[in-house]
Amino acid sequence: MAQAPQLQEHGMEYFSLLSGHKMPAVGLGTWKSGSQAIDSVFTAITEMGYRHIDTASQYGVQEEVGRALTSAFQAGVERKDIFVTSKLWCTDLSAERVRPAFNNTL
Repeated sequence: MAQAPQLQEHGMEYFSLLSGHKMPAVGLGTWKSGSQAIDSVFTAITEMGYRHIDTASQYGVQEEVGRALTSAFQAGVERKDIFVTSKLWCTDLSAERVRPAFNNTL
């Protein structure tokens, strides 16, 4: 099995987080990616070394992205190197809906 590419800094900008981690400033967007999300996310992570995935429940691809991430981890990518950003939809901003929406994303 080929080794997954390591985090590289070839011209990419990063945010330095208080935790000490460096998060890529640009995420791979999954909006309108449909069922192709699995292939495109897996390829971006394992073959191109991409480490920041952007998604949202409204995109309808969170399960596919989750499967792609699971496959990437099985291929040798370390969880500590991956950043997943998501968004709460405007209908989920009330106090009683934030936590369920957040948990659904996970």
